[in-house]
Amino acid sequence: MRCIAASNLAFTCLVESFELAEKNGFPKYVALQPQYNLVVRTKFETNYLPLVEKYGLSVFPYYSLATGFLTGKYRTQTDLGKSVRGGGVEKYLNEKGLGVLAALDRVA
Repeated sequence: MRCIAASNLAFTCLVESFELAEKNGFPKYVALQPQYNLVVRTKFETNYLPLVEKYGLSVFPYYSLATGFLTGKYRTQTDLGKSVRGGGVEKYLNEKGLGVLAALDRVA
């Protein structure tokens, strides 16, 4: 059996694909690969989660560690130079991101 999945598909396109599949008897997506982690949650939880629940989709998130930011390795601007990935992490080095790291530190 072969199945199809979606990644980086706009919400409206995903909704339309399910509507067309149901109307025409086409195969439907069985899995979704969204960007989702402790820093980037809103888009998935607000838009995609209801579709996941409605259609019973499996979810395989990407960037679950926010490009390494959630490892705690990057906490200051100086830390960004520790690896070649540092530049991609800079967008998380803000009040929200540091708040998430602080919460992880408390839990750990």
